[in-house]
Amino acid sequence: MDMTLKQILMSTAVALAIAWAHGTLRLRALRREIAEVSQTLAETKSQVSDAESRLAQRRQQLATSAEERDHLLASAAFTENALTKSDPESRWASPPEGEQRWNPESPYIWLSRDALQTLPLSPLVFDGDGELGDRIADILAVDDATYTRLNQNLSAIVKDYRTQAVSHIKILTELPSDIANQDGEKLAIQVVPQPKESKRYEEAYIEALREQLGEVRSDLISSMTKERLTSEFNLSDEDPTTIGVVLHADGSYTISTHSGGGFLQVGGVRTLADNIPAYLLPFFQGLENWEPATNGVP
Repeated sequence: MDMTLKQILMSTAVALAIAWAHGTLRLRALRREIAEVSQTLAETKSQVSDAESRLAQRRQQLATSAEERDHLLASAAFTENALTKSDPESRWASPPEGEQRWNPESPYIWLSRDALQTLPLSPLVFDGDGELGDRIADILAVDDATYTRLNQNLSAIVKDYRTQAVSHIKILTELPSDIANQDGEKLAIQVVPQPKESKRYEEAYIEALREQLGEVRSDLISSMTKERLTSEFNLSDEDPTTIGVVLHADGSYTISTHSGGGFLQVGGVRTLADNIPAYLLPFFQGLENWEPATNGVP
């Protein structure tokens, strides 16, 4: 009996020792886990504190920016108001906000460049001497100095072209049949095209535009006046153009033009200058009704 009791006591002691050792190990593990969690919590608190600090700084920056914005808006409004009083036109210097292009209070409208090209503005672009018109110069915001330099260059190019073109004009001894049988004084000339020379002058003209106005405005003008430039530099014709004029007894003219296989005749004309390019008018000065004071010949 005594041995059995001792065995029981020993077994119990061993079991208790094992349980104590296991509990001790578990406790140590729990303490390590608690330490790790505490460290993680401390780090998280530090990160939260840093984030709150940055957030506070950002809020302060936003508040400062808002104050600066309000100050700038107030300053801009004050400046705009002062400009409006001293120069009423200045209030229309900027386009309407957003897609709105119509302001019922404004004396102006805003157009895109594409829309501008669709308007019939070609007659306003160049005058009879090839110079840029003052109205289109205002639309494109060309300053006075640039406007003067540009027109000096353009008129010089056009005058030079016309001089060389005149050297290739022939006065016909055999009149076209459509005017030969009409009553009155008659005269006909033939304009012989020079394609290479014409192209060179057109390129020089466009380059002069680009040099003074930049690529955007010069391309806009070129696209708006393509037909005018083609006509001015005689770029469309490979065959000679014949212009015949009859001066009738009543003082009226009949003008016939043969060009590129086409034919056009206009009767009842009272002034040659309205129907024949100015640089060609001197060829018709032998006709009685020619008026050199109004023809604008360069």
